[in-house]
Amino acid sequence: MINSRAPGRVCLLGDKNDLLKGPVIAAAISKFIDFQFKPVNENIIKFNFPQRNLQFERKFNENKPHDFFKFLNQISWRLKDKIAPFECTISGDLPIGAGLSSSAACSVGFISGLNKKFNLNMQVHDIAELAYQVEHNDFGIMCGRMDQFSISYGGVTYIETGDQAKVTLLPNVKLPLIIGDSKEPRKAANILNMTMDKLRQNDPIFK
Repeated sequence: MINSRAPGRVCLLGDKNDLLKGPVIAAAISKFIDFQFKPVNENIIKFNFPQRNLQFERKFNENKPHDFFKFLNQISWRLKDKIAPFECTISGDLPIGAGLSSSAACSVGFISGLNKKFNLNMQVHDIAELAYQVEHNDFGIMCGRMDQFSISYGGVTYIETGDQAKVTLLPNVKLPLIIGDSKEPRKAANILNMTMDKLRQNDPIFK
């Protein structure tokens, strides 16, 4: 059995500045998504999310879509030549769709688990970049690199979010943050894509 986990994150300075490949400061928080991997005797990939009573199964060599598990499914497909059939159970206390980067946490934690289980020899930077590529390139979500890199590195980080992201851990920073959950979910893709459209149009308010 292999376990991995990834935290959510908050942006402390420069929210959405990574859409313009600018610098940000972000912090990982003490809410997590957890992954448990185990082998299977069939040629399948299977995902379980008991907290939402969700399950998804596909043949290992068949890229069948699924909305909720789409990031995990696509990551598995990208890495299919380096991994084998498995079952993954997801749990955790990080709110989904609450502005705390649950999608990036899912991707980073899942890649980290595959990295451990199948000895992929990926470094922290590699994990963050793959998570970004899946979200941005494969699904067309106009995100920057803040979420994936801040979550991968953990702690409080200063991130230069250009095409070659550079991360500096800020040592000895302790922040007693209180985060309120409005219980009003929203789709990050809608906000990010709309914001990027406005920026491309040189909307002065957004800039």
